Amino acid sequence: MAEEIATISHQPSAISHQPSAISHRTNAHWNNLKHSPLITIQTPVYNRRSTIKRAIDSVQAQTFRDIEYIIVDDGSDPEQAIDDIVDEFMKTTDLPVMFIKKPNGGVHTARNAAVREARGKFITGVDSDDELTPDSCQTNIDAWESIPEDKRHLYRGVMSMVRDQTGKLEGELFPEGVNSMKWEDVRAFELKQKCDHHDLVRAEILKANLLPEPEGVKFVGEGLLWMKLVMEYKAWCINTIGHIAHLEGNDHLSKDRKWNLQRCRDSMWGKMYVLNNPEIYGKGFVKYVADVMRYHMTAEVLKKVDPEFVKRYPLSGLKNKIWSAILYIPAKLASKIIMPRLLRKG
Repeated sequence: MAEEIATISHQPSAISHQPSAISHRTNAHWNNLKHSPLITIQTPVYNRRSTIKRAIDSVQAQTFRDIEYIIVDDGSDPEQAIDDIVDEFMKTTDLPVMFIKKPNGGVHTARNAAVREARGKFITGVDSDDELTPDSCQTNIDAWESIPEDKRHLYRGVMSMVRDQTGKLEGELFPEGVNSMKWEDVRAFELKQKCDHHDLVRAEILKANLLPEPEGVKFVGEGLLWMKLVMEYKAWCINTIGHIAHLEGNDHLSKDRKWNLQRCRDSMWGKMYVLNNPEIYGKGFVKYVADVMRYHMTAEVLKKVDPEFVKRYPLSGLKNKIWSAILYIPAKLASKIIMPRLLRKG
């Protein structure tokens, strides 16, 4: 029997294909749920009509069933709309589902929208071109429950492994006895890997640490959040694969992004945020100098076309101001030589 779908409607824009406001659609299982689910799974979507069903099917296939699912369409183009796919899923699934549609603001705003609506004790995610392993939620919950109850407040959640569609593991397995090691050593190992892990995170932590949504910026990497969380919380680490990343094709959020003026804005703001928060993101002298250079290279490009954006996001602190003065001329020269080439290539 088909289920009813509750809709909070919005008026479409007269001059744009983008929705003019956020809308929420929920199925009967969402509306009638009498308790908070243990896990919320979230998927942000932008122009991924051809792959979204893979992610949805992997959520439906979870062996652990105390879950809800939130899909957020971040202003996809009309020909990439997924309403029919999601509506059919919402009518046939036995899972509580919410479908959010919003104007395009970048994947970070879509993730924030899901986190705000999440009712689960834990939040995890699957990208719109990826999939979860069938036992992903069950394995992660089992791992969480293996943590002594009086120690759980020290942990943000559980971190498991990721492989690609060919079976290749991303990074290295965690060392034997990893959860008995000092967290400083585990953290150093994790950061050295420079690869994705699959995370199940306490919802209260994510709700208190939403990604920034700066005006004019369309891409804020999750790395800004995870770097902060690894400094404040431990993670219980397991060598079980919980996530399959599909790397075929060239449409990926943080890989192969073409250089254009929007990427200049995103890059300049990102370097500003890192440089203005050295207690979290300080990574050594060479990285620091490179970040100052990148900030000023992109700022020089934007001064000509979007000076208000540059004024809105200055570097702060004495150290940043001193090194900005030292590197100003090299950065200005680099912006004239390197950035035009990148922009033409993009």
